[in-house]
Amino acid sequence: MNLIPVNPVVERSLKEPSLAAVHRFRDTLEKNGINVTIRKEMGRDIDGACGQLRRRYQDKREQGDTKEE
Repeated sequence: MNLIPVNPVVERSLKEPSLAAVHRFRDTLEKNGINVTIRKEMGRDIDGACGQLRRRYQDKREQGDTKEE
């Protein structure tokens, strides 16, 4: 199973778990025989992480900006 960090998206109330919480969850899964990989975070610094680009694109469409970037 791939554990993918939650990325902040303005309209969502989800918060990123601590690294310790991620490791506890991974350990629980592994103790139950599930192979786990913690995915490396990429793109958050440019709002390019999972969910962030989608939101930016939706916002622009709602504002009438249909230009492709």
